[in-house]
Amino acid sequence: MAAGDDTTPTETPTVTVAQLEALTAQMKQNEERLAQIQAENATLRAENASNLGAGATDAAQGNQTLVPPLAPTMEHQSEDSHTMFSKRLEAMELLLARLPGVAPPITKSAPNCYADTPFTDAIALVEMPKKFIVPSMKMYDGTTDPDNHIASTSNACLQRQ
Repeated sequence: MAAGDDTTPTETPTVTVAQLEALTAQMKQNEERLAQIQAENATLRAENASNLGAGATDAAQGNQTLVPPLAPTMEHQSEDSHTMFSKRLEAMELLLARLPGVAPPITKSAPNCYADTPFTDAIALVEMPKKFIVPSMKMYDGTTDPDNHIASTSNACLQRQ
């Protein structure tokens, strides 16, 4: 043995004769199963080839029967789409709730409130002055500096006062 070799013959794993015989028997069973499956596969391939050949002659003779696809009824379709959309909406709301820095979805404070706005009804129901004109502003497209866009929008609003 080498000087750095610390293993002794008693430490090496030993395989008993019974374990080897069990593995050999299992291997023989697997080989038999493989032979059976290969034989079944060969017969199925032959049947498939004969069916394809018969189908080609039927199609050539014009005896092929077309079965129209089943269309779902409107009741099932609307129920399925409703449940699908409600599940997707719930999943999206859960994703939004978990995002850091994103405000929670806006909910109505009262059933007859003005609109779904972050403002109270007292602010949302205030009438705008008759001479008020909304300045024409370009929508931010994300290709330029956002600070410049905010500054130009603020200037446009301040000039209208």
